Amino acid sequence: MGYLVKIPFRLIWMIVASCPLLAFFFCVSWSLLENFEESTSTHCNVPNYLPSISTAVGTFNPQKYIWRIGIAFHCTPRFLVTLMYYNYFRNSFLPESKWQSLVKILFYFQVSEIFSLVGLSYISSSEDFDTHKNLFVTFLFTALVSMSLVYALIKYGINNMQSRLEQKSLRLKFILLMINCFAFCLSMYFYMRHNWYCEPGMYTLFAFAEYIVVLSNIGYHLTSMWDFSNQFIIVATT
Repeated sequence: MGYLVKIPFRLIWMIVASCPLLAFFFCVSWSLLENFEESTSTHCNVPNYLPSISTAVGTFNPQKYIWRIGIAFHCTPRFLVTLMYYNYFRNSFLPESKWQSLVKILFYFQVSEIFSLVGLSYISSSEDFDTHKNLFVTFLFTALVSMSLVYALIKYGINNMQSRLEQKSLRLKFILLMINCFAFCLSMYFYMRHNWYCEPGMYTLFAFAEYIVVLSNIGYHLTSMWDFSNQFIIVATT
């Protein structure tokens, strides 16, 4: 059996991971340039200089369409990578190993993360606030659990010698996981301060912390290109 196309997974994944990154920067930048007043206003009517992510990617045109296109191109291959992690971890442990249960849990959380990301991207807060909010909370929770489980399974479950790229990936996973957790806590603190006291600039700090949460999540998923650096996407012939 031959093949028509053989592309390194690393190259494909760099492109896939860059889709939400480029869409994110476009949506925030365009909102600041073209919809500054509308995108930064809040119920407190105090000075604010950054839009929330939900506002930047889901309220105005063409931002919401650019974001949805980026997420569509990003999330479809994510299901393939989820299966790659599932098979990799499943084959790394004995069938009776205690780690196998965590492998299955990880799979369900990763799938839930993808579906919730798609849902909150296509159901904006301006269209259905409650549904969008629930999907956003689900995304944050499942993403945090998924990142933690991937790190734990590689760090503590797999004992075989890792390549330099895999070691680099693991170090970056830990750093990005810590940044994600810290930024998430900060965003919640700033959000509550904004709602409680309506302090000028507090919503800007919330939005900035929210950006760090999303960017660290994207960066974490980007490290998959080192976990599967020796894999290829192949279109075969029979």
